[in-house]
Amino acid sequence: METNKPLVCVIGAGPTGLVCLKYLREIADLKCYELKSEIGGLWVYKDTTDDDHKEDDKFYELYGTVHESIYKDLTTIIPIHFFAFKDFPPKKKERTHFTHEEVLEYLQDYSANFDLERFIEFETQVIEVTKTTDGPKDWTVKIKNNGETKEEHFDYVIVCNGHNSVPYFPTEGVEGLDQFKGKILHAHNFRKPDTEDFVDKNVLLVGLKYSGMDILYQLLESNNIRAIINGEEPNYTIDESGIGAKKIILSASTAHDLSQSDDFKKYADKGIIVPKSGSKLEFTEDGVIFEDGSEEKIDTILFSTGYKFSFPFIKDPSLVEYECDGRYFGPLYQRIFSINHPSLIFVGQPDSNAFNQILMERQVMFMKSFIEGNLTLPSKEEMMEHLEKDKKHVEENYGLRNFYKAPFQYTSGYIKELKEILKSQDIEPNEDNKEHLKTLFKMLPIFKETLTSHNFITFQRYDYKSLIPEDHKFDSSEYF
Repeated sequence: METNKPLVCVIGAGPTGLVCLKYLREIADLKCYELKSEIGGLWVYKDTTDDDHKEDDKFYELYGTVHESIYKDLTTIIPIHFFAFKDFPPKKKERTHFTHEEVLEYLQDYSANFDLERFIEFETQVIEVTKTTDGPKDWTVKIKNNGETKEEHFDYVIVCNGHNSVPYFPTEGVEGLDQFKGKILHAHNFRKPDTEDFVDKNVLLVGLKYSGMDILYQLLESNNIRAIINGEEPNYTIDESGIGAKKIILSASTAHDLSQSDDFKKYADKGIIVPKSGSKLEFTEDGVIFEDGSEEKIDTILFSTGYKFSFPFIKDPSLVEYECDGRYFGPLYQRIFSINHPSLIFVGQPDSNAFNQILMERQVMFMKSFIEGNLTLPSKEEMMEHLEKDKKHVEENYGLRNFYKAPFQYTSGYIKELKEILKSQDIEPNEDNKEHLKTLFKMLPIFKETLTSHNFITFQRYDYKSLIPEDHKFDSSEYF
């Protein structure tokens, strides 16, 4: 039935898509297209990799890679208290970090609580998004479901397809990779450590951000991870035969710092991990030569080097242009609105680690106000000027490739800027729950200490319950 509400297309029913549906369900007519048969996006774990995907894998057909980038024993790097969306606290757990199964359960509960599945068309592939006219319903979305292709028309298109599925392999400073005869993997296809690619093998691990450090821990202490997940008492002793790898060579700017941390020094002292620095890798048939001239024999290369942005259903370069080998895209105003066509909206693309949920929800509030007509965007020229100034600052301080992954101190400023814009439009954030903010801020020094000390294992084992009052409600309302 026709209504006076705007018709909105949401692409993806992962965490971001669900939050969009929750906020827009009263003000818009919604259709959400999801490739999978269930909600959850990236958090729907499968053993599938690029080597053994199904022939009818719709995601692989569109992106050239499988969707999943999570592994069997993944636990989140942030405590559950940072996972709370507004008005929906997670169930209390004995442990303070979610497993990937518990993240999915939270999203399923969130969807059920707000009755969101009624908007979702599952197993539906978005083939192409095009701008057709300058009038109402000026976006054409071509979709395919059950072999049938059709076109739908919308006033707004909101892109929530995620950004952790198309692997990025570095090319600068990497020579001879095509000569290497061993196994080459990306963290995207890592599932468990006790496979023939790792057991009793020499592994080169390239990249040591969060997923790299967690995979390193997986290769070193797989049994202890499973003990923690199962609520058992872990036994932190070194088994020199290795659950996964025999020796792990670390190639990253922080490799030496990591090997001296309290958590990893014991492995470095025994030669189980070998730190290497420098920005140049030269591969041979069975090894790698580092910038300092040293050489290591290796069996498996595991790149933990991040992901590229990919929107294969947007083919018009006036809508999306890529830079930095796909690690930057734009032009967007406030990392949300297409500057050329602001009714094309991107939500959840920035990665702020501890504040992902908070940032995602604030972006959605911003977007909702725009769709309602309560928030007016600057002129195209002003938005472009804001973007260029922002790009220049990030490029000079962090590198443009980190435009959507800038460090905590930058991201917190961005979150505050969104809040100030909302307040300037008389959209007053909820200030009811002062204690929530105070509680979360008790955790931040521990999180920051992890970044500088590289004590990643200690951070995941930390008992945050000691910081949280018994009657505390895990509600993120304070941020809005």
